[in-house]
Amino acid sequence: MFSCPHEGCVKMYQRHYALENHLLYRQCEFLPVRETLMDKAKVLYHDKLLSEASNLPSVKAESSQCPVTTEVLPQGWALRSARKATRFSDSQRQYLDGKFNVGQATGVKLDAVDVARDMRYARNQEGEKLFTVSEILTEQQIQSYFSRRASKLRHSHSEDPESDGDEDVMGAEEEIAHENVRAVVLEEVGIRHPIVFDTFNLCDMHKAGKLRHLSVSMLRSICEHFDIEVMDIKGRRKAPYLSLLGELLVACSCHNS
Repeated sequence: MFSCPHEGCVKMYQRHYALENHLLYRQCEFLPVRETLMDKAKVLYHDKLLSEASNLPSVKAESSQCPVTTEVLPQGWALRSARKATRFSDSQRQYLDGKFNVGQATGVKLDAVDVARDMRYARNQEGEKLFTVSEILTEQQIQSYFSRRASKLRHSHSEDPESDGDEDVMGAEEEIAHENVRAVVLEEVGIRHPIVFDTFNLCDMHKAGKLRHLSVSMLRSICEHFDIEVMDIKGRRKAPYLSLLGELLVACSCHNS
């Protein structure tokens, strides 16, 4: 097929002499150019810019003015308001006292950050949450409470008539505390008395037979805390969990004492 060399012409011929006649007589045939909607939009936009290039938009001033407030704010209105001191509830004090007593029994000072985190997940014997979101204390509140408890404890020892009040005694107590911490680090894989979970003294509860009063979910949480495998336990019976916890607690030094 021989096509016309002129751009836009759609004529084509099977023989070369027919193409020569076409070129000689200039019988080109052009189809109209098809424009898309986008092409038409561009052309219209171009024409609009050329026709309105010299016409700048004018903004009319409104007669009504914005109202001006006459209220005078007091000095310091943007400062953060001081928080009011609130008393701890009985459940909060009992929980913090339990944590403090655990630290005294183990000789390891509890960190307020860890206690604040544990407080979010603390549960009672039935496995229900102890505190709501509004009842969870901050690290500063917990640290302040522990400091007051420690101060009262030191004052009670100093006022004890049987205590000699010698500073060497306090130094010895601090040395013992440091030695206990060192023992924890050296024997971190071992089982030391007392074995505790949150505020629960498991050793005392095992001896008193109170572990069976805990719910199944709480017993399962305790087992998982001590890395005891409980995936194979099915059903809602307490006996399997109590058996596994019993094997853990009999290994404590208090069991043979």
